[in-house]
Amino acid sequence: MEHDLYYGLKRRPFLLIEQNPTQQDWNKMLKAPGQMRMLGYQAMAHGAQSMQFFQMKQSYSGIEKFHGAIIAHSGREDTRAFKEITAMGDELQRLSKSGILQSDKVPSKVAMIFDWNNYWANGELNASSRNYIDKLLAYYKVIAR
Repeated sequence: MEHDLYYGLKRRPFLLIEQNPTQQDWNKMLKAPGQMRMLGYQAMAHGAQSMQFFQMKQSYSGIEKFHGAIIAHSGREDTRAFKEITAMGDELQRLSKSGILQSDKVPSKVAMIFDWNNYWANGELNASSRNYIDKLLAYYKVIAR
């Protein structure tokens, strides 16, 4: 839903920035094999034209030393994350050559209105029964299905 929201705001493709191939420093859960690829293709299916990763090489100091990266502290290229990103790059290159990635328009049969004033007002209420995003997501799931 978030990708569709941003595509709708711009009315054109967007960039997926700061995707992490493994884990965030604030979340100790490691992405499952193939999850990074699935999330990337999901974003592309909803209008992303680019995927960028944060970070290329894992930091040696500060909080981001615990943040995942394409190249881990070891500096090795035989890690799962490095192999998955390399394989995905090869896939995207083949798909690009086939012409399948050329469309910059996503056809729509249904529209949802995201009312920012309503969203902000409900946020101020701090009441779980009035969670605007949850309500929209319930409708979105049905429509997407």
